[in-house]
Amino acid sequence: MDHAQIVKMGYAIQKYLEQTNRFDVTPPELMDLLIEQGYFKYDVREGKPLRDVLRKLDDDDMLYLLPQLRVDRMDVNRRWFFNAYRL
Repeated sequence: MDHAQIVKMGYAIQKYLEQTNRFDVTPPELMDLLIEQGYFKYDVREGKPLRDVLRKLDDDDMLYLLPQLRVDRMDVNRRWFFNAYRL
């Protein structure tokens, strides 16, 4: 997924978070929305396609492309949470 698609996906996530007024939304909870909007074709293992994109962004130090994202790093794993970005 290229950077432009990731930014567009961020706008879709932001709109969803603002409309639903939800906090700490996890990747599996966003997959139906992102599949419906064409960012992913299908879900595997509870949000793995999105988590793979997030892992790649984290490894490349590019998480700033998704300002709604918060990551909690453990010894081995990472936990991802989305919250509406507010200025």
